[in-house]
Amino acid sequence: MRPSRPPRLDQPVQNWALDPMRLVGALLVGFAAFAYSNAPPGIAQRVQGDGPWPFWTTAIWVAGYGASLLVCLARPWSCLRLAISAPSFVALVLLAALTAQWSINPIETLKAAIGFGATTAGGIALGLFCLRRQAQLIAAVLGLLAIASLLLIVLYPAWGQHRFDEFDGAWRGLWFQKNGFAQMMVVGISACLGIVIAGPEAGEEPRSLRVWALAGAALFAFLVIGSTSKTGLLGMTAAMATAAMIAFVRSGPVSMAATLYAGIVMSALLTLGVFLFPDLAFKLVGREASLTGRTDIWAEIELLSRSRFWTGFGYGAFWLAESAPLATITTDLDFQPASAHNSWTDLSIHFGLPGVLLVALGFCGIAVRAALRLARDPAAAYPLILLTGLLAMSATETMFAEKLSIIWMAIVAIGVRLARAPQTL
Repeated sequence: MRPSRPPRLDQPVQNWALDPMRLVGALLVGFAAFAYSNAPPGIAQRVQGDGPWPFWTTAIWVAGYGASLLVCLARPWSCLRLAISAPSFVALVLLAALTAQWSINPIETLKAAIGFGATTAGGIALGLFCLRRQAQLIAAVLGLLAIASLLLIVLYPAWGQHRFDEFDGAWRGLWFQKNGFAQMMVVGISACLGIVIAGPEAGEEPRSLRVWALAGAALFAFLVIGSTSKTGLLGMTAAMATAAMIAFVRSGPVSMAATLYAGIVMSALLTLGVFLFPDLAFKLVGREASLTGRTDIWAEIELLSRSRFWTGFGYGAFWLAESAPLATITTDLDFQPASAHNSWTDLSIHFGLPGVLLVALGFCGIAVRAALRLARDPAAAYPLILLTGLLAMSATETMFAEKLSIIWMAIVAIGVRLARAPQTL
């Protein structure tokens, strides 16, 4: 008699508590998502202040690596097939390691590449679950962190809010800064809206899950507003508009045609308005023409990057304190930026043009596959909502192909799931 095979993680069940293997896998992936959420170093900063990371923060990161690898090792062939199905993400990890050959700091590049590979492995582990489960896991992890952040903001505002700087009073929760906090909340909103649109499968999920998802979306939105992050507000608006458009499109062919027409017209009018009245456009989003110094950073990076257009400076090396290019920018601008504040610019710094093309190719694959699948599977709404919200924020914040990033973990997960297993979405 042949031994029974363990249940697949992407098959629906009515009660996860009755399936220990699936439950353990979900807990491990959920812990990895927490480790990559950037909340642990934010907590460490509150406890210890400035200085090197305490041991327990590093231990959480290493444990996150281990949790990702454990899930992958438990399903080695499934994870291998997922990785092969979305080669652009695997190629990006290999490219990150390869950049050590010409990096301005090869040792640190290799260290960063290992962390990036572990984060990508976490995304593949999350990709073992169907899109509905992915959205639920991301929403659950960020929901718990959002509740903890709200308690911190209310009960101990000295830690939960910015103090004694230009952002005085803005909410930051468990994170370093309000923009990072708002980014995580936008990811949570995207997951919750994806759950609402996907709805329950027969015998799989209680219908009350939609109520919880709506409540979660409201909490995330409330925290984004409290953060006063213009980038977060833009991402939240884009995610919500995408969710509303998808819900409207799915109501029938006439609605689809009307939505597409309205979207084209509104996009054309918005583009024309920004072109004709740029100062008014900046004022409406609470910015000035330099985008709080971001355009100055971009101009400096463009000058430095001309000689490394194809190769970049090495993954994770440019923004190190001892970096010579960073010292040049700091001298010219009279302040030290922590990133390029543009996802695509930072990709070019890390990888050169090949890295930018690989990420763009991966995103195009996600968008096309999700759009084609949306008509027959409402769960495909989640990738579209998430991707739209992230792209809206990517112009002024760095968030793609980052190590220890729940955002990259979520991107890889939806990419490999859409590419490999349409029948189990």
